[in-house]
Formats: sequence, C-alpha cells, structure tokens
Amino acid sequence: MTASILSRRHLLHGTGLVAAGGLLSLSNRPAAAQAATQLNTTTRVLDVKGKPATVLGVLQNNGLSGLFLDPGQRFNVVLANKLAEDTIVHWHGQTPPVALDGVAITGEETVIAPGTAKAYDYAPRPGTYWMHSHQGLQEMQLLAGPLIVRTPRELKQDAQEVTVMLHDFTFKAPEEVLKEVTGGSMASMGGGKAPATPPKVTSPGAGKMAGTPGKGDGGKPDVNDFDFDAYLANDSTLDDPMVVRTERNG
Repeated sequence: MTASILSRRHLLHGTGLVAAGGLLSLSNRPAAAQAATQLNTTTRVLDVKGKPATVLGVLQNNGLSGLFLDPGQRFNVVLANKLAEDTIVHWHGQTPPVALDGVAITGEETVIAPGTAKAYDYAPRPGTYWMHSHQGLQEMQLLAGPLIVRTPRELKQDAQEVTVMLHDFTFKAPEEVLKEVTGGSMASMGGGKAPATPPKVTSPGAGKMAGTPGKGDGGKPDVNDFDFDAYLANDSTLDDPMVVRTERNG
C-alpha cells in the first residue's frame, strides 16, 4: 500500500487540466486562527468503478480531508475517533514532542479508543506532508490525508493550489492482501507495544529493490507486488474524475 502527495508547487501551468477529485484546495486559504480544528477518524463510502466501497478517512467537520495551515498557525487539533475500533494518527514529516507524534509503539502515547478524543498542539514544520493511521492496517483502508503547512513566500505568490492525494485501492480486506503478498500477518502497530517480528518471506524477488523485476529472477514479480483494483487520485479514478481548470498563466 502506498500513499503520497504530489508537490503543489508549479504542479499546474497555463490552461492545462488535471484529473482528480474529492480532495481539493484551490486557493481557499483559511484566515489565521488559534482555535482548535477537529479532525475525525471515520468511515465513508466511495464509488469505485461503479461499485460502493466503504473506506476510512480523517476528515474535518466540514468534510475536508486532512489539514491546511497558514504561516504562524499552530498545529492545534482535536482528533476524535468516530470508528468502532482503536486508532491513532501519525503526523508524517512533523517533529512534535514524542507524546504528540501519533505513534503508540513508542510507549509515549496510547491509542485513541472509540468515542474518545485527544488534543494536539505544537508549532508545525512548513512543507507538503501527509497524515496516516499508525494502527494496524487502517492506512490501507484509506485512513490518510494531506498535511500542508504553507510558508510566507508561498502566500505572497498567490498561486492556485491543487493538492493531489494518491492511494492504491482494492475491494479485498487488508488482511487478505497482506496474507497474499507475505504469506503471513502483521501485528498491530499500536497499543503501546512493538509489533511482532514480521514473517520471513522467501521469494525470488526478495532482497532486491522493488520495481526492478526481470533482473536475475526470470522476470518474476517482487515479493510486495499486488494487483490492486484501482489507483485513486483524491478518492477518484480516471473513470469518473473531477476535472480542475487551472488559471491562465497562473
């Protein structure tokens, strides 16, 4: 499972079009404020190739995925768990105090139980990052979102922004996917305990870098290759994308 955020700097130019959907920021920069923003870990239903798919997400109260901060804004967040299971969200690329990092295996934090919430407050690092679950296989179920911390220079540019979140998607249960690619299972990443040693995998592709099949292995796939059902950009496929028109000379 992979997720990444394309750089929003000079992502689009001229009058080109970008195929994306769902999660989008077009210069809707919020005014600086110190009031806490509530993020909710919750379920949602997507339409993937004409089929309903129940996935997870980390959404603001207004439905926007992730968090967008202007210069000077603190990372002042209340994370509410509206799932029926424990969760915890890691703020990828940030360097907060360890007790606010969103990782339970350090022992400095505990997972967030269903129906409860935790407050986070620290000075964020500027940049283009993302947030994702650090509990079990929830990130594979799309519990992730962008984490954008703007700089004063970026605001002065007054450029049109398009943030694109990429995700692999499958209708299969994440446990089934993991079993298929490893032949084993993965212990929970949360709960304040270190995960168990992953099962040993023997494969012609093991020990070499992913993405280079065919070199000395008879063309067999790498150990972590998996044929996903769809590849999503902002929760959408190219079968039914959101088309964003960019500003001329923007």
